[in-house]
Amino acid sequence: MTPPPFACNYAALRFLPYRETGEFVNLGVVLLCEQTGTFDYRLETERTGRVTDFFPEVNVQHFIQTRNFMEEELKRIRTHYTAASQRPADPTAFLNLVRPRESIFQFSGIGTLLADAPTESLDRLFHNLVTRQITQP
Repeated sequence: MTPPPFACNYAALRFLPYRETGEFVNLGVVLLCEQTGTFDYRLETERTGRVTDFFPEVNVQHFIQTRNFMEEELKRIRTHYTAASQRPADPTAFLNLVRPRESIFQFSGIGTLLADAPTESLDRLFHNLVTRQITQP
């Protein structure tokens, strides 16, 4: 028997070095499924050319360093949810992570989807929003 679909919240991680222009590059996706206690993320760490081609004036080493700091924060939050292993998961850490702030890394608005397998849905979101390899649900 197939498990019922789970409601999952997600947000795209954006690199937005110049707030005044509003231009950004999607770098990753975070996903929280409260019902299963799942928090996970996918982050582009290999293709820095996506950023430097769009923003050629950005210091590559500074970008990589700040992206690595963001990845450490995502790992910390994933560990928090894994350690808690509570169902349903408390969305507080997720909501705090994706809240609007002034930073070169920002999150899109929160989206919601129904997923039979949250991890597979996260992979599909990453391919659609970051690598732009559009796949159907």
